Amino acid sequence: MKTSIFKIIIIDDNIDIHKDFIKILKLNRNEAELDDLEARIFSDDNTLTNDSTSTDRKIEKQIFEIDTATQGQEGVEKIRLALEAGQPFALAFVDIRMPPGWDGIETIKHIWKIDHDIQVVICTAYSDYTWEETVKELGMGDNLLIIKKPFDNTAVRQLATALTKKWHLMQQSREYANRLEKQIEERTNLLQESISEIRATLESSADGILVVSNDGNIVDYNTRFVHMWEIPADVLKPKKFYLVTKAMQNKLGEINKLSADIEDLSNKLAQIRSQEITLKNGQVYEYYTQPHELNGKIVGRVWSFRDITNRVYLEKKLEYQATHDSLTNLPNRILLLDRIKHSIDESNRNNKIFAILFFDLDRFKNINDSLGGNPPLN
Repeated sequence: MKTSIFKIIIIDDNIDIHKDFIKILKLNRNEAELDDLEARIFSDDNTLTNDSTSTDRKIEKQIFEIDTATQGQEGVEKIRLALEAGQPFALAFVDIRMPPGWDGIETIKHIWKIDHDIQVVICTAYSDYTWEETVKELGMGDNLLIIKKPFDNTAVRQLATALTKKWHLMQQSREYANRLEKQIEERTNLLQESISEIRATLESSADGILVVSNDGNIVDYNTRFVHMWEIPADVLKPKKFYLVTKAMQNKLGEINKLSADIEDLSNKLAQIRSQEITLKNGQVYEYYTQPHELNGKIVGRVWSFRDITNRVYLEKKLEYQATHDSLTNLPNRILLLDRIKHSIDESNRNNKIFAILFFDLDRFKNINDSLGGNPPLN
């Protein structure tokens, strides 16, 4: 049998009232046995077995710890100390008249300043306050009731049982809400940390990165992307991909691979592409694009742009140096052989013939050896 213990305080200037409440709320051995018998008789059929474990799960007994105070100030202090000790009162029975100190209304105001969760019952034989006046003084709440003297023992017992159970359920609900709030806060913090890490990763990249959803909305981008394409703030603000691509295309030629890929990939979500594009100002960008997946589902596309202008021009320079004479800048043997091989391949492929025109300059080697700064490549 599960036993729940609840603390109740009686605040009344009449000691006999304290005794009456203690008699009503404290069960003696015989009453406890009767309650146990009653619970067994009126429980469902599953409990009427020899399985005591099953019965214990279905029967719950409430035990009340009773404390008393003869004045409002004393009662409020006891409630404060109990709350600070982590053993709060679940219910307070408060007399409406307690001369010469605070009356019941004033006492309840002070109680709720300390512990607004406590259930309160105003005890009165006749009242200086109507219910409307009481509500006006204390506010409309779900933890305030009025009981008239003289008390009916059963009504008081039932009232205490119901209100302490209600208080307990409210505590459980609040604890659950607090745990849930803490979990949400922890997960929110983790999410913010993850977002910060992702943002830091994006911003630390040397590439310009743009993330777009399937419906054409911009999910994210980094500062490098904005600087590379010089995208105005008013174009970025709506977060529409078509506005950004329009600004990008203004920096490209009339016909460019990027425009063709953007249109083509709108219907080929799973494809990966990589291309080089040349801007009007001569800069060369390389872009790489792949699907953006979330939980195994393609939700968008990631575009990555890299400025490879220096690399391209260096490659062209090295290629030129390898295929041209450093003194005359004329094509050298390497380029000649490459062109001859290309002509042979084309002739074989198209069933055509070609010819080679050869010029021989007398004593040119002597001129080249004496005037050339570097040994000839040929």
